[in-house]
Amino acid sequence: MIKTVLKENKMKTTPFEYRDGDRTVNVDYIPRLADSLLESKLKEFGAVLLRGSKWCGKTTTAIFHTKSHDFLARKTMKATYDSYLLRTQLFLEGAKPKLLDEWQPIPFSGI
Repeated sequence: MIKTVLKENKMKTTPFEYRDGDRTVNVDYIPRLADSLLESKLKEFGAVLLRGSKWCGKTTTAIFHTKSHDFLARKTMKATYDSYLLRTQLFLEGAKPKLLDEWQPIPFSGI
């Protein structure tokens, strides 16, 4: 339905893909009002916090603008996250800018 609405309104999307564990995710990125501000702030500060309600596109927007990522809320990331806590510089490894998705003050509670 969304693709139909986009085509009818001739909204331009940008296709891109990323890896989530062992699968490739293909996305038709819908431009957001926050894109230019996010790009500007990433260049200025190097780190940006995106806040908003669930399912509003924070992760999709962030991954579109970054070159590497870690999905910290994935159960498969728990061992990796634990090793990161021992060697915090591991959080910064990878191409910049990097997305640390689902950063939590108390990670993995309830998993």
